[in-house]
Amino acid sequence: SGLLPAPTAAARARRRFRVGRRLRPEKGFGVLVEAAALVVRQLPDVGFLHLGDGPLRGEITARIEALGLWGRFVLAGFRDDVDRLTPHWDLSVLPSFTEGLPNVVLESLAAGVPVVATAVGGTPEALRDGVDGRLVPPRDPRLLADRIVSLLRSEEDRAAMGRRGRERIRAEFTHEAQARALFRVLEPLARRPAPLAC
Repeated sequence: SGLLPAPTAAARARRRFRVGRRLRPEKGFGVLVEAAALVVRQLPDVGFLHLGDGPLRGEITARIEALGLWGRFVLAGFRDDVDRLTPHWDLSVLPSFTEGLPNVVLESLAAGVPVVATAVGGTPEALRDGVDGRLVPPRDPRLLADRIVSLLRSEEDRAAMGRRGRERIRAEFTHEAQARALFRVLEPLARRPAPLAC
């Protein structure tokens, strides 16, 4: 497919998914690597691709090697073609300990890709558990792995969640949708009579 380096097991994997961007402590990638080891025990045809970089790269690389995931969990660094690649994933995963309104979730849903993410910060505002993805508590690699495996085993669920996510992003999170929502809030205020001057 050209999405991953040809010599790696991840490149030959039948099912692939994208994981977040910045390799920073608050992003929870150590937990994801632990979860990935559990996932591949059940689904050996899975490959993981991380697009991004950060100060934890060395630590995460060492843990990938220690868990026998080398070549299956690829740290690809920053890419300028993420929009082109995203629709090809089976799943996106965001294991953060804290978030605002995460772009990874919005970008994935807009591309029709379901998401498994931790229920932190603004993520539950963008992702509805069981509707367009799955939410899990942070710092729980076993439950994270369970939700990943469950979705990877059901192409029907992934397709339905991806479709619902794409529809919701178009309805609620585009610039046009946000402008309409703001107009609905401001319009009644504009219709109020101006206060009388003393």
